[in-house]
Amino acid sequence: MRIKWVIYLLIIAGVTGIILYIYIPEKKATDSEPSKLENPKQIVAATGKVEGWIESEIGSKIQGRISEIKVKEGDYVRKGDPLVILDKGDLEAKKEEAKVDLRQAILDLDKYRNLYKDGVISKRDLEVVETRHEKVLSIINQVDSALEDMIIRAPFSGRIVKKYKEIGETVGSLTSPEYIVKIADVSRVKVRAEVEESDMGKVVIGQKALIKADAYPGVEFMGEVVKVGYSVGKKRLRADDPRERIDTKVIETEIELKDIKKIKDKIKIGMTVEVKIEINGRNDRF
Repeated sequence: MRIKWVIYLLIIAGVTGIILYIYIPEKKATDSEPSKLENPKQIVAATGKVEGWIESEIGSKIQGRISEIKVKEGDYVRKGDPLVILDKGDLEAKKEEAKVDLRQAILDLDKYRNLYKDGVISKRDLEVVETRHEKVLSIINQVDSALEDMIIRAPFSGRIVKKYKEIGETVGSLTSPEYIVKIADVSRVKVRAEVEESDMGKVVIGQKALIKADAYPGVEFMGEVVKVGYSVGKKRLRADDPRERIDTKVIETEIELKDIKKIKDKIKIGMTVEVKIEINGRNDRF
């Protein structure tokens, strides 16, 4: 009888074990370990400055006094539009005088050509009059060129982002360049970021970037790396972190900002921004 009870107990224990095995999930080895991302995001952080796609500081080819500035900061101009006009001084009077001389030189040239044709004067006499005519033409061309140089025009279409000079100031110094205005093509906007030398091997064209500006807390702008520099130089931009090293070598990296129509009223040329470049993928977004 006792043997039967032992057999029954063994059977019950076996059945119970099978039921527990089937209905209670097996604890996985990973349950005791912290979960890990298969492909965690890795970034390179840098400080950057917002720039127009093309920028140019405009000066004067010749020395002169500013008589008129036809633009102000924020104005949009088209290629060839006059930006600044210098004082023409006595150039207009010089041109009028040269035009009088030219009319007389033309009359003399016609007269001497006829005299030479009739054998009254020598070839040498005719050449003297021709030389005088050419000299007057050269003076007029020089005056016209100087007058045109006194009208400083936009080299390309863009927005005036900075004005350095005022009416009445003299420009065109021979010792150092003097700029009057700065123009930027803002149809596309980029960030020129300074990536530390130790990170430059991680950054390639096509990587996504996240841009933040202190002026807009909580707002993020998307960008894409479009150019990586070829030379290492000194750090020029400073972040607000007092622990930042200023003797760090950096390589300039250009990042094009996306959705320019949506951000053009927020992002300003010259702003210092924080840049985070995603280095473990080109197509993922933050």
